[in-house]
Amino acid sequence: MQLATMPLDRVPVVSLDLETTGLRARADRIVQIGAIQSQDELARFAALVQPGVPIPPATTRIHGITDEMVSRANALPLVMPRLRAHVAGCLILGYNIGFDLAVLDAEAARHGLDWGWSAALCLRQLATCLLGPETMMMLGDLEALADHYRVPVIDRHTALGDAAITLGIYHRMLPGLAARGIVTLGDAWREVAKLDALRQANVTAGWVDVAAAHAAPKDHAPLARIDPYPYQHRISELMLDCLLIMPAHATLAEAAAAMNEASSDCVFVGDDAAGIVGIVSERDIVRQVRIPVTSPVRVRDMKLSTIMASPVITVSADDFMHVALGRMSRFDIRHIGVLDETGALVSWVSSRELVRQRVTAALVIGDRLATAEGAEDLAAGLRMLPTLTASLTREGVPGQDIAAVISGQYRAALREAVRLAEAMMRAQGQGDPPVEFAVLMLGSAARGESLLAADQDHAILFADSGDDEANRAWFM
Repeated sequence: MQLATMPLDRVPVVSLDLETTGLRARADRIVQIGAIQSQDELARFAALVQPGVPIPPATTRIHGITDEMVSRANALPLVMPRLRAHVAGCLILGYNIGFDLAVLDAEAARHGLDWGWSAALCLRQLATCLLGPETMMMLGDLEALADHYRVPVIDRHTALGDAAITLGIYHRMLPGLAARGIVTLGDAWREVAKLDALRQANVTAGWVDVAAAHAAPKDHAPLARIDPYPYQHRISELMLDCLLIMPAHATLAEAAAAMNEASSDCVFVGDDAAGIVGIVSERDIVRQVRIPVTSPVRVRDMKLSTIMASPVITVSADDFMHVALGRMSRFDIRHIGVLDETGALVSWVSSRELVRQRVTAALVIGDRLATAEGAEDLAAGLRMLPTLTASLTREGVPGQDIAAVISGQYRAALREAVRLAEAMMRAQGQGDPPVEFAVLMLGSAARGESLLAADQDHAILFADSGDDEANRAWFM
């Protein structure tokens, strides 16, 4: 049986993760490989790899692997054949697996090795299909996703540990995927192929576009028009003004109090804006509180320097929004610092803010219509349509798509108008509708082809009854 036609719970999966010297997919080197087969989780592959280059200290702070640890490890040419045998015939699963596959492709080419993969699936993309892009942006990383699915987080930032976490999440996701009609591997591939924005971010970062490798031609027309908003608005338009900086020797208790006072969900660590060395988020503090105490130092007395993430990932205030989105996606972070032209930290942006900023004009109008309390509210919502239309036109959206958006808002307005009319009849003492009825939208709006100044044709159908005159009086 071909993998694509197999139910997801029967597909032979190998969960794969790499630890590397950095995050440049085509340039950095592998230092550790971990892989676990779903059919037999005792069949594990784990290996340190001699990268042939020094491991940067900033990277060692993340995964804990030092030059000394890999000094006697095998180089990749001696490791790759065993890895290839371990993944043969399996679906390769990974969180942001496009990065890992890009690194493996580059390393194989660098060493002249025989390496290839036939099937892969990105857990992050699959979770995005299930939970939605906004939820995934708020969750932010593998650890948060594991917490969401109640999967134990053990040996985080080790290749085998992250592979085990990924496989555990995948198993927990299967019932939810099945409930959404994503039953076979082919179903999963078709769904992730629709994630144009996420796929484009991966391609921009130099990762393998895993979805494109398996989608049918009709499912992945070239990554077409991506949401233009992030390419039109600069970081300076949405960066936050509550910049909180504390010294490395400050305690978690002091940081928590300051963050609460400033209504900030992160604190930057350093002596001043020009000397930032790390960042601590509210999630970092909560995580420390949840860890069993094994040290005489209480959690509240821990220094920021002991838990901060370093280095701080940053963008320029003059960068466009898509730069921040791309870096936050690539580094799996929820906060990013903003630098001025001198290189000093002046602000920050959170994933929460980016989600809020992506509320489009169409959503604003839809919300205005859905919460209308009278005719004037409906009119106010519809008066926003010309502005939305002009914006979509400037963005190069095809005319037929703009007409479809306009028609959708007219349909929403009619639906609310009927609801308001029923409420008005009750308020005037006319009571509930005497029989079942339906309001039909006709013409161009019903076809999704409405223009701004088109006339609107509607009809009312109501059920037959013995008192036709009373029915007509209520409806007409």
